[in-house]
Amino acid sequence: MAVADVRHPRPPQSRQRQSRRRGEALRTAIHTAVIDELAASGYAGLSIERVAERARTGKACIYRRWPSRLALVLEALDASLPGLEPLPDTGNTRDDLLLVLRHVAGVMSSRCGHAASACIAPGADDELSAAIRRCLLAPRKAAMLDLLRRGVDRGEVRPNAVRERMAELGPVLLQGELMQRGSIRDDAVVAIVDQILMPLVRP
Repeated sequence: MAVADVRHPRPPQSRQRQSRRRGEALRTAIHTAVIDELAASGYAGLSIERVAERARTGKACIYRRWPSRLALVLEALDASLPGLEPLPDTGNTRDDLLLVLRHVAGVMSSRCGHAASACIAPGADDELSAAIRRCLLAPRKAAMLDLLRRGVDRGEVRPNAVRERMAELGPVLLQGELMQRGSIRDDAVVAIVDQILMPLVRP
């Protein structure tokens, strides 16, 4: 009697293995997991193990790509916080400022914005706060200074208004709006530009 040809199917892969990603998809998943962990636990409570679980990958995969927890958090924040490139160029400084501050308001109100704010709040990790200011905030402030310099070239901004504190003022006022009112309305953005910034920078 012939022996039946019984073929045993290959055992299915685990759901975890099937769902693992590679390349940029994995990097994006890890960035998202870091932001979620920051929002849930703050930097002090951020765990590489929980980040790996959220991203459905292994801890070794994370350690191979980032030399430290600080480097991982900085890259995740930088990738998740939209920058100011290309810088708006509407042809006039007022409209450029409106576009930039509307962008900043949207970022501040986002989950990633809340996570970033928590990382530089009083009592936050000193090393992380300094790194965020140096690596993430400084380039964005430089972009705002470039916007003001363009206004100088058009005769809309006085040259001595191109200063760091002037570049910082808009975002600081937006942060105050968020803290005091819990949200940033568009009419508040318009008021900050028309009632405060433009009167301060005009020739």
